[in-house]
Amino acid sequence: MSLIDKKSDDFDEAIIEYANEIDADLISLMNLPGISLANLIGGNYVQNIITNEHHIPVLLLNPRQTGHVSIFSSYSGAG
Repeated sequence: MSLIDKKSDDFDEAIIEYANEIDADLISLMNLPGISLANLIGGNYVQNIITNEHHIPVLLLNPRQTGHVSIFSSYSGAG
């Protein structure tokens, strides 16, 4: 059974129950700054997942904008 097969009206509850069913060791989420569709329709879903009743650990990633990095920027072509 996949997460899509879950019959739940709550995004957070579907994630938690699926993680519990597959005996997940970790739930990972990306915390998107600003307004997101999930915040508009679900509100506090991140907090509900973090404080899940099954005590499954949650890794919350906070994205950070970085500059352009090139692995070839110091390559001189001589060799």
